[in-house]
Amino acid sequence: MYSTAASLRGPWSAWRTFAPVRSHTFDSQVDAVIPLDDDPFHSDRFLLIADRWMQSDLGGSPLVQIPVSIGDGRASAEWEPSYEGEPSRS
Repeated sequence: MYSTAASLRGPWSAWRTFAPVRSHTFDSQVDAVIPLDDDPFHSDRFLLIADRWMQSDLGGSPLVQIPVSIGDGRASAEWEPSYEGEPSRS
């Protein structure tokens, strides 16, 4: 979930869904969101870096990297088939 504002002082928008419902953020836990443009304060393209924990092998847990679009007060991340391993949709 996320909320937006033009200033840190607000007013803030209502909470919105970031990843598709029931995707559990693509079976991962968000670690960082990195701007992909030269000016990070005026970027609309980002890379979400997340951890996909494997309880039986924490050291072997893979990172998930998903492009994110942010603009007009909206953020979205969509899974692409070219990413490693399709996340479950349960």
